[in-house]
Amino acid sequence: MKTVKPSIRVAAWPAFIETGNPYASLLYRQIVDLGINVEEANFLPLFFHPPDILHVHFPDSIMKGGLVVSSIRTLLFVCLLTYLKLLGTKIVWTVHNLKPHGVSFPKLSRWYWKKFTARLDGLVCLTEGGKISIEKEFPYLSNIPHVVTPHGHYKGHYKDTLTNEEARNKLDLLPNERVLLHFGNMRSYKNVPNLLRAFRKTKNSSTRLIIAGNAPGGANLDVFRHELEDLVDNDDRIDLHVRFIADDEVEKFFKACDLVVLPYNNIQNSGAAILALTFGRPVLVPNIGAMHELQQLCGEKWVYLYEGEISSEILEANLNALTKPEGHKKVLKVLGWKDIGIKTISFYRQLLN
Repeated sequence: MKTVKPSIRVAAWPAFIETGNPYASLLYRQIVDLGINVEEANFLPLFFHPPDILHVHFPDSIMKGGLVVSSIRTLLFVCLLTYLKLLGTKIVWTVHNLKPHGVSFPKLSRWYWKKFTARLDGLVCLTEGGKISIEKEFPYLSNIPHVVTPHGHYKGHYKDTLTNEEARNKLDLLPNERVLLHFGNMRSYKNVPNLLRAFRKTKNSSTRLIIAGNAPGGANLDVFRHELEDLVDNDDRIDLHVRFIADDEVEKFFKACDLVVLPYNNIQNSGAAILALTFGRPVLVPNIGAMHELQQLCGEKWVYLYEGEISSEILEANLNALTKPEGHKKVLKVLGWKDIGIKTISFYRQLLN
């Protein structure tokens, strides 16, 4: 007689709500397709209907507002985690970043991270290096179960119908130009000012740089744009698109470029790098965090690494070495969601058993 595995009830924060990065919704759509019940983690209902698994992705997002509001929110969340653990819920964290990018209240943040990590039952790490790094930061986490799954691709989430020529026409780019792209919200760790300084020192008049993305949270958009314009200093090879980029616009930037440049000075994983690979565009990233593992996973013709600070020499050398990579279908298979979903469900069952 065939044994039917019991259903698992998962509450995820976030699950299907779009937060700027569709990683979670892509993961849970796959997990639902594999027969698991997944719901959005609305915290008040969790008190009355505890799930089998509470899966948290961006725990630092609980700290919103001023100090008083953030303190209340973090305290209530820690109390919720404590209560759920007493009732048998297993608490899982996917480690997207080791630390939040920017901390408004350092003392509160240190207290919260200590309490949050102490209540975890399992870790999902996107790379082996991420596992090692998080255990260095919080040594006691080496005592709890973990699973390593790659960051999945974004294929199917964004439009992908334009040719290179059509995308370039939309952005007024010439066919013979070599086009670099930096894409994403321009928080300080993304190092956009230094990229602009480095590019301005390059000498090839047929090379273009596109900067596309919104100003960092809390910044005045006009003021931020003017600061970047001052750095551009009338270099007509640089195009600034400093604004919110709607989902249906994303493809034209990636399909128009030859190389995506992400000169971050602090990074563990990169959704923008995965997005570049999704659109079949190679990416240039610093050799920090999990970027070396991403290169090993996808290949040296897809992920170019550099050491130190971004410079004109690095940009020119990598453009000269750039070739059209082959094997895009293989890259998408390596980053496919089905295997990620199967491994995640298996990990849930491991924790519950």
